[in-house]
Amino acid sequence: MKNKEKQFVFTGPFKNYCPQYINYKRDMGYNFGESSLYLLRHMDDFFKIFKLSSPILTKKMVEEFVSRRGSESAKTQHMRMSLIRQFALFMNKIEFDFYVYPSDKLIPIAKTFTPYIFTHDEIERIMNIVDNLPYAPHSKNYHLIYPMLFRMLYGCGLRINEALSLKKTEVDLANGILTISKAKNNMSRLVPMSSSLTEYSKNYAKKYEFLTCLVKAIFIHQGTLASIIEHRFT
Repeated sequence: MKNKEKQFVFTGPFKNYCPQYINYKRDMGYNFGESSLYLLRHMDDFFKIFKLSSPILTKKMVEEFVSRRGSESAKTQHMRMSLIRQFALFMNKIEFDFYVYPSDKLIPIAKTFTPYIFTHDEIERIMNIVDNLPYAPHSKNYHLIYPMLFRMLYGCGLRINEALSLKKTEVDLANGILTISKAKNNMSRLVPMSSSLTEYSKNYAKKYEFLTCLVKAIFIHQGTLASIIEHRFT
């Protein structure tokens, strides 16, 4: 596990199998991040009360784990249900006989996200604003970063975190190709840029000097903070 994940020490009845499960999910392409690690450790700790002499999951144990707690949201309960089901399926793959929580009993989660579709006029107005940002001594690079970043988001359909994570080695200015590493589901993909965006990127590289500076990221430099930029674009 990574250094920042050393705090996730498993001490429950499944302590020897939780790290294997993490590796299994990541090998399958899932981004098993911090929230998933916390939930997995919580699950392992929960089953300490059963004082198991060997790893096992019965229907009674699983139903106790997935039962609703107080006023928790349906999403929180769903996450426990999904985790215990996936973990049991994994353990059965390595020749255990765990009870698998039925998929048709998973509590559905209502989709509340509604995407906003910008009009052409709105895009033009945003472009005009970022292209005319004044130089500011306290944020001396933003007038260069925002026009390039907005064009990258708009022209390539990147997520904000994908754009801010771009490294110089992942921007092929000669061929106009971006390499997006560890994108959704921990997969990588190649993203072509239009000829106009490629030319704009070349000019940005010259102005920003990211080809010669020591910083690896193309949008993060001395005097800029990724968290501030991301907040302004979300």
